[in-house]
Amino acid sequence: MLGVKTCCHGPGYESPLDAMKNGPRETLLYVPCIRHNVTPGKPDYLATVDVDPQSPTYSKVTQYRYTVR
Repeated sequence: MLGVKTCCHGPGYESPLDAMKNGPRETLLYVPCIRHNVTPGKPDYLATVDVDPQSPTYSKVTQYRYTVR
């Protein structure tokens, strides 16, 4: 049913492809970093990566938060 308009269309884009083509570029990525078979005391973490090409920290991990098990 692509391209079909409905009465109850919510906010956003018609499809993921439409969002990719017409939406704003992402500036941050949230990346789960799962560690397998590591020594105790080194937990998994969630990293924030800067993906804005105009930023001085482009392609760098800007923050991370360890998980609690």
